[in-house]
Amino acid sequence: DRSMQSSLADAREAFLNVAIDILSSYKLSLNLGGGEGIGLQVSNHLKLLPLYISALLKYTAFRTGTSTRLDDRVKAMCDMKTLPLYLLIQQIYPDLYPIHNLEEQNTVLNVDGESIPQPPHLQLTARSLDSKSAFLMDMGEHMVIFVGPSVSDVFLNEALGVPNYNGISDQMYGLPILDTLHNQRLNNFINY
Repeated sequence: DRSMQSSLADAREAFLNVAIDILSSYKLSLNLGGGEGIGLQVSNHLKLLPLYISALLKYTAFRTGTSTRLDDRVKAMCDMKTLPLYLLIQQIYPDLYPIHNLEEQNTVLNVDGESIPQPPHLQLTARSLDSKSAFLMDMGEHMVIFVGPSVSDVFLNEALGVPNYNGISDQMYGLPILDTLHNQRLNNFINY
């Protein structure tokens, strides 16, 4: 709302002020005062607040320094007001899953009796990425598959239908449907 009534800079500053106010109030409620040497101790529920504020500041609706089309910014602001919370959080802080080893993951059965792999949900950090792996980043409306340059050629051939890493086209915008177990598991996971 602040960005509609005032400016984008004011809205960004308001996010930072809210985070500071919440964490300061929490510290005061614990009677920790302002003593030196006492780090900010935060409850488990508030630990992700700075991360989410940082992600919000990089979200299309509030980012600066990058050319963002007005239509994209307005759509992102409308999404913030209308999307269900779990979808909005997924757009702001996407889910990351390893997909190079779906055959090793636990599975659940869907209503059709198909086996759906359940890879672990990873933190969205560079430390989670590996050049020998492939990852799916789910942003709600869009999904992106990151493929490391050293990922197995067997995975690339059976899951993506390309012979090796160099065979991945820049124009590959969809996941092919192949008659292989890797591809079926990947499609089942994406469509679950």
